[in-house]
Amino acid sequence: MKKLVLLIILFTTKSTFGQTQMAPFELSQSKKLSVDAYTVFKTNKFLDFKERDTLVEVINGTIYKKTDLNNYFGYKKNWDEIEKETSATYKKEDEKYGYTWVDSTMVETYKKFGAYEVWREIKTVYNSKGFVLSRHEKVFVGDNYKEAQIIINEFDDRNRVIKIINRTERKNQEENKESIIQAVYEANSVKVTSENGMILCKFITDNNSIGFISKLSPRETASSFMYALRNKQLDVAKDYCTHKMIEKIEVHPILDNQIEEVSFISGSDKFSQESVTMSDVWEIRSSTSRKVKYKVEFVMTKQQNGWKIDEFRINN
Repeated sequence: MKKLVLLIILFTTKSTFGQTQMAPFELSQSKKLSVDAYTVFKTNKFLDFKERDTLVEVINGTIYKKTDLNNYFGYKKNWDEIEKETSATYKKEDEKYGYTWVDSTMVETYKKFGAYEVWREIKTVYNSKGFVLSRHEKVFVGDNYKEAQIIINEFDDRNRVIKIINRTERKNQEENKESIIQAVYEANSVKVTSENGMILCKFITDNNSIGFISKLSPRETASSFMYALRNKQLDVAKDYCTHKMIEKIEVHPILDNQIEEVSFISGSDKFSQESVTMSDVWEIRSSTSRKVKYKVEFVMTKQQNGWKIDEFRINN
């Protein structure tokens, strides 16, 4: 009976990118093409979006969709950090993962166990900049090998994917499947082709764009600012400030010290018509001192791109 249930599950599900799941509906041809395009962007770590404001997807000469890239992720991407990544960035500190290095590539292997005796053996190969060259996932039920899900990515000399091969290999070779996505890059566009057709993705830069719009509350903005300082990310902390405040924190004597730890102790908020004043207590340990409690005061103002810190005072 157990084997019968297992067979029913296997025949009524499909595997997509290594995930076994129900297929609730069939995507439209246009949606499939859009998914193909975003597969390209994801493989590129979305770096195609850097310094772009809008993505326009064109299918058969007609605009299919427009996307605001400044707010696509719900937070501001640190593109400079992403560009600095190496394969070591993706090395996980968990004993279940194994790593080997071959020439300039890092090979990650691990096993993933699921229900009904289904388990997977996964191998991912990264290049020196942390882009995925290939992902090979073998699926087993107990001791029985069922299939392999394989992704092979080919990149140009700028680490932009130009071909994505998705392959499913089964014991019965007649059931094998393969699909290919190809990308051609121009200065302000990417043409993506697959078995689903062709989609032209145009990137638009708007000099009048206000950029990312923060949806954080004043209190969440203050907390994010504090966490950025704790993580020694002064550039990230500046994202929560007005232009006036950015100039101040660059020369602030306390913030100029190497902060090792910072934690929130208590705080209160006072709202007015156009601003919020916050009176907090932080505990800070710098590289040259023990933990010290500081009185911290913020004045937040609502800008076009969200709540920003306009004034910041700190003393012990």
